[in-house]
Amino acid sequence: MYNFQDIRQVHLEVTERCNAACPQCPRRIEGGMLNSRLTMAELSVADVERLLPGHFVRQLSKVYLCGNYGDPAAAADTLAILQYLRRESPELQLGVHSNGSVRNAAWWSELAGVIGSRGYARFAIDGLAESNAIYRRNTSWEKIMENVAAFIAAGGHAEWDYIVFAHNEHEVEEARQLSERLGFKAFQVKRTARFLNRQTLNAASPAAVRDRGGRQIATIEAPRNTKYRAPLATNLLAAAEKKLSYEDYLTSKTIRCKAQQNRSLYVSARGYLLPCCWLGAMLHNPDGDETRQFAALFPDLEKSGSIDGLKNKPNEIVVGDFFQRQISEKWPAGTANRLKVCARVCGE
Repeated sequence: MYNFQDIRQVHLEVTERCNAACPQCPRRIEGGMLNSRLTMAELSVADVERLLPGHFVRQLSKVYLCGNYGDPAAAADTLAILQYLRRESPELQLGVHSNGSVRNAAWWSELAGVIGSRGYARFAIDGLAESNAIYRRNTSWEKIMENVAAFIAAGGHAEWDYIVFAHNEHEVEEARQLSERLGFKAFQVKRTARFLNRQTLNAASPAAVRDRGGRQIATIEAPRNTKYRAPLATNLLAAAEKKLSYEDYLTSKTIRCKAQQNRSLYVSARGYLLPCCWLGAMLHNPDGDETRQFAALFPDLEKSGSIDGLKNKPNEIVVGDFFQRQISEKWPAGTANRLKVCARVCGE
């Protein structure tokens, strides 16, 4: 796939903890019951020093803290971890992705100082005062605004990520204008592909919202304006018109690995090393076609410890059989058990 010395970017997930209960996040089942495969794992600064030793940090151009399951602001050692990374590489770009409703203004002010001019905080805010918590459940608009203001006032480079749904699509431009008034440096509209129904090839199927007891309490829907829908929606519509199945659609794709192109590495909150967060999610996401396939192909991956960077040297994991052969041999068209997650995410 790549050599260890070629890696330039690391996606670091420091915790499986999060304050929110977003309906389409795999941390909870449709926002309700906690995913039973999670253990609330969290990395300490000592863990990160082992996983990302100084000589490795100094070869990197970017490390960003973001979660499949957890919010980095919820982790106990986030500031200490960023301080370690900054000491090892003053020029390293550091990023923190958060819903912004964790911690207080003093913490966010300190974060701005630790990151400095070489980095950013990206706030996931999907709406305005009345609409953000429809998806970002258990978050507080007032706390988000306080933390954003503190981070920006302390000199932090703030960016706003806005996932568009039916309930907030009418507010996109108002949110963009608010971001400018508050001092955000960027505003990104995100087009989610999480409304996909694989059986019907419908990329705009309504999604249930559940409480912690598993009872459905609401529904969220894809945006009606097609400009806010993921490119996958258009691609699947074309496939459906040709009477293709979802499997046919995946088979038609040529896999061009983005992790390989970007020379990036994903490190999970358990210290596991994988090429990307999409493969990392296959270990702990709720049961589905992609997770079952991954488990069948690599049944001993987690149990063997072969990808555990807290037990093995990271460079030895990257040059090992999983990285160098087992993944890429499941990419070519016509391959038996071709990796579905790779075809979906990196298929062209």
